[in-house]
Amino acid sequence: KNFGLQQHKLEYRSPRLTARVYTTIEDSGNTHDMSALGGRIANAQPGGILGWYGNYLNAYFNELPGLVNPNPITALNTMVGAIVNNGITDFNNLISFIGKTGGDIPAHMAARRIADQNMLVPGSDAFKQAYYNSTTTAISNGGAAIKDNSKSNSAEFNYNLGDLVPAFDLKVGAQYRQYILRSNGSLFTDYDGPIKFNELGVYTQVQKDLFEGAVKLTGSMRYDKSQFFDGSFTPRLGALVFLSPQHNVRVSYQTGFQNPTSQDQYIGLDVGSGVLMGSSPDSIDRFRMNLVGQSSLTPYTVTGNMVMNNSYTTGVFNGDLTPAKLDPVEPQFVASREVGYRYNGKKVAVDVSAHWSKYTNFIAAKNVVTPLYGSVSDLSGAAAIAAGDFEFFSVDNNTDEEVNVMGLTAGLDSKIGKFDFSTSFSYADLDRTYVDIDYETGFNTPKVRTKFSIGSTELTEKFSFNLNARYHNSFMWESSAFIDGMIPANWVFDAQIGFDAPELNGKFKIGAVNLSGNDYLVMPTGGMIGSQYYVQFTLNP
Repeated sequence: KNFGLQQHKLEYRSPRLTARVYTTIEDSGNTHDMSALGGRIANAQPGGILGWYGNYLNAYFNELPGLVNPNPITALNTMVGAIVNNGITDFNNLISFIGKTGGDIPAHMAARRIADQNMLVPGSDAFKQAYYNSTTTAISNGGAAIKDNSKSNSAEFNYNLGDLVPAFDLKVGAQYRQYILRSNGSLFTDYDGPIKFNELGVYTQVQKDLFEGAVKLTGSMRYDKSQFFDGSFTPRLGALVFLSPQHNVRVSYQTGFQNPTSQDQYIGLDVGSGVLMGSSPDSIDRFRMNLVGQSSLTPYTVTGNMVMNNSYTTGVFNGDLTPAKLDPVEPQFVASREVGYRYNGKKVAVDVSAHWSKYTNFIAAKNVVTPLYGSVSDLSGAAAIAAGDFEFFSVDNNTDEEVNVMGLTAGLDSKIGKFDFSTSFSYADLDRTYVDIDYETGFNTPKVRTKFSIGSTELTEKFSFNLNARYHNSFMWESSAFIDGMIPANWVFDAQIGFDAPELNGKFKIGAVNLSGNDYLVMPTGGMIGSQYYVQFTLNP
């Protein structure tokens, strides 16, 4: 809410040199966490959450005997007798045992009504004050606000040395970026001051034509170094071969790597359903959070070292007491191969390609279960889990297994009479066969995408049109930072017509995006995407 982003850039360009410096500044404005806000407002009622629970329990036990028998003495004797004779300790089973349908649900409903009478009423002055206090106080200080004023400063240049080395095309370049994370502990683990770190990359690229341009070779080498990680070299090689003026093939082999993001390294945020925790060594040492279990309202302080060294896998709920294996996050690496073919004809153009990528040290969020006390090396940790005194953590980590991605693309452009027709198809798949089930890869890509387009600019001299249809299949969206959810398959249709208006010295365009009017989803909780209709006039005096 009221989020702001600034970017300021100074750039110089010449035929040989491009240089720029720029800064990006974030301001979270009135952004706040909705889950935390709900908890803070609930706790702002007279007596707080403890008072609410007290009212609930008193009302529950007052209502319970009446479900057994209208006479309280008879009800008490019946309940005690059932427990003594049958060993029943669960009230729901007790009510079912003595023949009452619905168990103790009516008692719970009555208790909820009575306890909720003390809650703040939306729209009241007390509710508004609690809302204001929560949304203006950082999460780290007991509120719900995200106070983020992070920034990054960047500089980069690219220089073409073609004049100095005429035998081939040679380029060199470099990039530098400094990050300054300032969230006052509300988003990152910058509890005691801003977190600063930097990254540097240098590269060179060589291009050479052989056999009078029939073969174009490209090679590059890049070196990147982040302040807290070892540097890495990533070479790339590619070739474009012209079999004839109409036919060419291309092959490439590329390596690359990605440093962990700021969030991967330094986030520390309770999102209600769990806690997001970055895992750079210095952030692990700083991380601390007060969390409450289910057996009591006593807060326990959980540190980063507890999460890393004293957690279970999610299999603990199925009786698997294997400790989770977590290590500080490191860069991920990828090696990719691509092969492609293109035909350029007078009326038809076809392009097909396939690529295979193999990731090592793949960065993903690993879900673990951390007991608030006890040890995973003995049964004391399991006892805390059984008592409900635990928290889910999503820790940015690296997979031990290789992660493989493959994809296919195909495109066709053609001219049929006065009509232009094009279609494209792509397939992408991440193989999770050997990936730990506790990891969320965040691939978030549909396996199938396709697009069809037909249009013309030649039906008349003053009229043109274009129709598009886009489709993707359903897929699972994974986001450790927010929510997982299925994205339904959908078709989207777009249309546009244009015509000249010579009497007005201009042109009109009339069109629609998502012409059918069927709203669709692109990510969970991201809101439905509707339709856009527009009219555009271009004046050519």
